[in-house]
Amino acid sequence: MVDRRMLINARDPEECRIAITEDNQLVELEIESDFGKKLKGNIYKAKISRVEPSLQAAFIDIGTERNGFLQINDIHPSYFPHKFASNHIPYHKINIQDVLQAGQELIVQVVKEERELKGATLTTYLSLPGRYIVVMPGSDRGGISRKIIDNEQRKRLKKLSMELELPVGISLIIRTSGLDRSLSELSRDLTLQLKLWERILESAQVASSPSLLYKETDLATRVIRDYFTPEIRSIIIDEAETFKRVRDFVGQVMPRYRSRVKEHTGFEPLFSHYDIEQQLASTLLREVELRSGGSIVIEPLEALVAIDVNSGKATAGGSIEDTAYRTNLEAADEIARQLRLRDLGGLVVIDFIDMLDRRHKAMVERRLQNAIKTDKARVEVGKISKFGLLEMSRQRLRASLSSQSYFKCPSCQGHGQIRSPELVALEVLRKIQSAIVIGQVNIVKARLAPAPAMFLLNRKKAELSSLEKEHNVQIYILADGRLRQDEYQFEMETSHGTESNLSSFLKPASEDLPKSSAKTEEEEQDETLMEDREERRVENKGYSGKRLRKVRLKKGRRQKRDGTKRTEPRKEA
Repeated sequence: MVDRRMLINARDPEECRIAITEDNQLVELEIESDFGKKLKGNIYKAKISRVEPSLQAAFIDIGTERNGFLQINDIHPSYFPHKFASNHIPYHKINIQDVLQAGQELIVQVVKEERELKGATLTTYLSLPGRYIVVMPGSDRGGISRKIIDNEQRKRLKKLSMELELPVGISLIIRTSGLDRSLSELSRDLTLQLKLWERILESAQVASSPSLLYKETDLATRVIRDYFTPEIRSIIIDEAETFKRVRDFVGQVMPRYRSRVKEHTGFEPLFSHYDIEQQLASTLLREVELRSGGSIVIEPLEALVAIDVNSGKATAGGSIEDTAYRTNLEAADEIARQLRLRDLGGLVVIDFIDMLDRRHKAMVERRLQNAIKTDKARVEVGKISKFGLLEMSRQRLRASLSSQSYFKCPSCQGHGQIRSPELVALEVLRKIQSAIVIGQVNIVKARLAPAPAMFLLNRKKAELSSLEKEHNVQIYILADGRLRQDEYQFEMETSHGTESNLSSFLKPASEDLPKSSAKTEEEEQDETLMEDREERRVENKGYSGKRLRKVRLKKGRRQKRDGTKRTEPRKEA
């Protein structure tokens, strides 16, 4: 029998970590800290800041630093004027500017967290998840969780849902955790969620906009609500207040399992005691070792997540084909686990080890599909192509583990590489040459990191001396250990004074210089959303290369007709 535990590390007030283990192997991980705002699930009384017809969306002020984003198909018909709501007109025939206006108040819920320059994604279709059911105010589309596939079970749950007393205009979905629950258990959970909805409505009556009406529960309560199953034999918590809160919650919604909530009082840290810290550290590594001797390399990129499977020292089979097959099977299980633990979303491309046998390919595909069945996210898995690549997509539930744990490197700006000192030195030399030729310069001071500075002083000493003699100028190369290797600063002394801005020497003065191209945050978000929408439209229509070029030509003509001219970037001398 598999030993399943839920470990809740809440001893540090700044961070809560929750791990679910099977025979001491980490299978689920949730981390929440005070350093990043968590908005998903929150409900706000909000105000429309701006309606954007070109996006068929609106920017919504919810009281946070960035405005939220609301698309037209996430707007409940109750907010539409009567002529639209009463005639049941489909969304694609409605213009958002005809149904919403700036300053209008809405009740919205966050469905996707803020990310980089993008604000939170919102909806007016609200949902209140309980332990066994999800209550949906203003909706008439209830049902049974799609993950429950047994027809007899679905019929039984459908019958139970019909016996529950629901107010008019409210529907519910029975979750997978409600599969074997009785009518009284479902009814108790429904009562709790209806009382919560009443409190939200009362707050909305008196609150101004924007304001928070409902804050999603704390991580410990939320994970027990969403992840607890009868197979979890114990819930172990290392902090007294969290222990009491969780025990009360379990006693309220699942009284039969209250005795499984236990407090860890030992001196040794909880995650160390159960050997979780080392497993947790491996979820941040680029390469993950497999037991067979192979490995998988995980590379989150801008457009997709690339995963490479390597055989390494694996010798599990009697032939190359058999070794590849067995390594790929093991990799399929580990990939599904790592995607869950790291919460990597979007497009995922897996480069499996080449296999010739079609049956082996089919077995690896089936193994991956079975491994993702326990994933809370929506996942779609493709087939292995003739190149050995398998494409899959995974819903992003929260910010990835790496984005919560790391920030962009100030030296490489997130590229993972920096320029060599020789190339930096040559770039500085060329800029000195250009500045001397264009401007009336008397003294040039270049401040660099030690390595490129030494290259100039040793390898380019002759060129620097020649420049000084030909142009009657003094050049100083200064080593500064405080600068990054690819960073440098200039100071120029001319007959007009001292100038530290080298660009004034490298660009001729002109009244025709382009105006600032700096974009506001909302303009950046508009562009990103327009690009996303264009990509989805092209993907959905399945354009060929020739057809795609025609689409782009038409887009360019529209820009020209609208008076938007593409500006070429100015080249530096």
